[in-house]
Amino acid sequence: MVVLIVSVAGVVAPSLLSAQTVIITDTTLTADNVGGITIGAHGIVLDCNGHRISGAATGITLNGKTSVTVRNCVVTNNGNGIVVSSSSGNTFEANTVEGNAGGIQLTAAGGNMLRRNTVRRNSQFGVRIDTFSNGNNLRENTISNNARGLDVLSSVGNTVVNNNFFDNQVQAAVVGTTWFSLALPTGGNYWTDFDTPAEGCSDQDGDGFCDAPRVVVSPWGQDNLPWTRPFGEATVVSIDIKPASLNPGAQGTIPVAIYSTSSFDVSSVDLSTVKLAGMSVALLGNGSPQASLVDLNGDGLLDLLVHISTEALDVAARSTNQTGTLTLEGRTLNGGAIRGTDSVKIVGD
Repeated sequence: MVVLIVSVAGVVAPSLLSAQTVIITDTTLTADNVGGITIGAHGIVLDCNGHRISGAATGITLNGKTSVTVRNCVVTNNGNGIVVSSSSGNTFEANTVEGNAGGIQLTAAGGNMLRRNTVRRNSQFGVRIDTFSNGNNLRENTISNNARGLDVLSSVGNTVVNNNFFDNQVQAAVVGTTWFSLALPTGGNYWTDFDTPAEGCSDQDGDGFCDAPRVVVSPWGQDNLPWTRPFGEATVVSIDIKPASLNPGAQGTIPVAIYSTSSFDVSSVDLSTVKLAGMSVALLGNGSPQASLVDLNGDGLLDLLVHISTEALDVAARSTNQTGTLTLEGRTLNGGAIRGTDSVKIVGD
């Protein structure tokens, strides 16, 4: 049975979600769907709202469509998870595709975006790009524990960057020129079989990238800037907030030290991204960040001293004489996340 959804109402009731479903308007699921869903129109959005699609030959089918967005779907226990054919300019984001035979397959489908998806434990492949599927973009996906993480067959010009490849039996098999890295600060991908010196990954300059490329399949592609840790995982940094007691309503700035180590150089920190409890680095009269490089602990390494404005400091623990933990977050110039915490006593109102 095929259920054709023609209502312009954006929410699909559970009673409609049985067997094969065809949608032709923007659709948000309110229940799990047993059976596949076919996208039947251009330019629409399928938002599964975290619900499952399972028990079908193909979980989600997109054929001959453009400008479609599929997001927040859990596609599991199907023959194939998501199959896209003869379709371009579509976006698949924040989906979980797991426990199928095949994960996400693109066939004669170019110019699509796959981002922030989790593709895991599929018995044949995680992502397959096949038969003149050119110019697709894969970013910030986690592809793990599949028989093959990525298959590229007879397709060229695909960009695969800032993804995490975890413990696939074959991480990537490529026939067709594929870009696995871009210029800094974007870099390449993280590979669990290429993240230690024994595997060929050393990071002598401490920039967060392996000094040598990870060859995927010669001559079709190599990752020239593999990440030394999973993309998106924050480097824990040591910080020191002075003074140890502060009044969030007081005027002025709070000095915060960020310490260098043998494996982390604070000069790589992008000051425009640094925030302490939601507040940015204060600016001087000329608009530059109020920050300096100085050896604060006498270890011979330059540390970073930044000043944070106190006037609108977002402090969770405002109660008098309570100890609160404040978190500093930011990014390095190459895009890597940093995170550090310190405890302070919150005084005043």
